[in-house]
Amino acid sequence: MKEARRRYVPLAEALEFYKPRKTPVTMRLDADVVAWFKKDGRRYQTRINLALRRVMEREMRAAEE
Repeated sequence: MKEARRRYVPLAEALEFYKPRKTPVTMRLDADVVAWFKKDGRRYQTRINLALRRVMEREMRAAEE
């Protein structure tokens, strides 16, 4: 049986198709923080999630060093 060749896929490209499972949570955030995210309209929760993900990924990279 012929072994399949593995192709290197950059992380950014792989994450393009990655859709993690969402978990509903209740959080208490400062009103000015919520207002700042809401000022750009709909999908403010998505933008909050993205901001938190960036912090998480930055801290994970720092822990690897």
